[in-house]
Amino acid sequence: MTALQVGGIEDHLHAAVMAPPRLSPSQIAQYLKGDSSNKSQLPDLIKYIENQRKHHRKKSFKEEYVELLKKHGVDYDERYLWG
Repeated sequence: MTALQVGGIEDHLHAAVMAPPRLSPSQIAQYLKGDSSNKSQLPDLIKYIENQRKHHRKKSFKEEYVELLKKHGVDYDERYLWG
C-alpha cells in the first residue's frame, strides 16, 4: 500500500491510500492499525513519531525504505522507486 495523505485529530485519523484491489477495506484498516492499537506499545509509537525529524538526520527516508525492502526480500528496481 502507498499512503497518499494521512491526517487526523486526537481520537481518529483519515488516510487516503493506494492498495491492491484484493484487499478489503477492513484488511487495509488492519494493516494500517498494526501494532499501534496495542496500548503497551503506544508510548514507544508516539516517541517514534515525534522523533522523525531527528531520526531522518541520521538516515534518509529513501535509505530506510530500501533497507526495509531488502530486509523483507522484496524485489525492486531503484529506477522506479522515486519517480
